[in-house]
Amino acid sequence: MLKLLDGTVFYFNGKKFDTSKLTIVGLGAFTGITNTDNYQKLNTEDFIKYGIMKELIGRFSKTIPMNPLQKEDIIKILKESDFSPLNTYKKLFEILVIDFKFNDEFIDYIATLAMEKQSGARSLKTVFDECISSALFRIFAGEYKSISLVKPDENNKPYVLTKKL
Repeated sequence: MLKLLDGTVFYFNGKKFDTSKLTIVGLGAFTGITNTDNYQKLNTEDFIKYGIMKELIGRFSKTIPMNPLQKEDIIKILKESDFSPLNTYKKLFEILVIDFKFNDEFIDYIATLAMEKQSGARSLKTVFDECISSALFRIFAGEYKSISLVKPDENNKPYVLTKKL
């Protein structure tokens, strides 16, 4: 990784790739990096204390602090991103000819669970998969024609399946 950031020549399948002309951007959700909410004051030492190698962080000439995601941001990512688990499963169920429904209460429920994990948007897939994984086995077995995602109460699952006739 350090050589890649420093700029060097690599050969892949006999082709030359010069990384000295490459711009590399490092991004991340650094939950717990600071005890304050003022990310504007983060510096290189904060990243080193957090556990990023000095040699690695030293290769980046600029850090740009960003504010943490709010619940509304998580909901927007869940609804609008092509890579959100909601849209990924929507496409999968279209291919399987399974009717796929969800409501705003379910979206809010997923966003709340993701916020509790304090991992930014990357926790959406984990939370979503935890909610529907047990339903997937039954759907893939071919027993059901639809799935509706709902906010569960203490006695129910976060989905309702409809059997094929």
